[in-house]
Amino acid sequence: MQRKQTIQAGNDEYAKKSDLVEIRSDLANINSVLSEILTWMKKADKRLDETNAKLDETNAKLDETNAKLAQTNIKLEQFKDETNTKLTQFGKDLKSIRVEIGGLSKSVSYALENEAYRFLPTFLKDKYDIEVTDKFVRTQLGTEEINILGKAIKNGIPLLIVGEAKLRIEGYCDKNGKKDGIFKQLRNKIKATRAEYPHTEILTLIVTHFATPEFVQHASEKNIITIQSFQW
Repeated sequence: MQRKQTIQAGNDEYAKKSDLVEIRSDLANINSVLSEILTWMKKADKRLDETNAKLDETNAKLDETNAKLAQTNIKLEQFKDETNTKLTQFGKDLKSIRVEIGGLSKSVSYALENEAYRFLPTFLKDKYDIEVTDKFVRTQLGTEEINILGKAIKNGIPLLIVGEAKLRIEGYCDKNGKKDGIFKQLRNKIKATRAEYPHTEILTLIVTHFATPEFVQHASEKNIITIQSFQW
């Protein structure tokens, strides 16, 4: 009986040792798994730190880009304001230049008219036997400006000379390209003159520095004398 108890006690002791070994093995496995988990967590933390660092770097670059963009926008606004100011000034300068050119053109036109006033009497007498009896003037009749207006006699018949001065005539179109432009102007001037002098014969002429042969011929067909400044 005692032997059975001893054997049973030995079996129990062996069972306890076997359980202890198994527990230790399980603990070792758990420790291994925990170690792997800790290693993974350390790597994950490292990657997270690296990601956060890159994110911080990206945010810093983004802030820098936004700052540069804001500065660029400021410069663009300044450039826009400067450009608008310069364009406004350019428009004023261009307008001033146009006024000056217009004034210069008028001055040159007046110079041609003044030259015509001096030389036309002799030229008309020598070439057309027309005697100018009163000095030429620049005047306005009705709403029309008459560049050249003077009294004359041809074959004993009183005449009124009505003339238009143009610096250069290469065709006979108006500024819109329509045919008969300058002749329409002359018709309006003649109409205004007839309203003031209804019973006097009118002689029409054009004075210019240059006119094409085509224009001279066309004017002649309309009984308009074309006189170029080199002729007197």
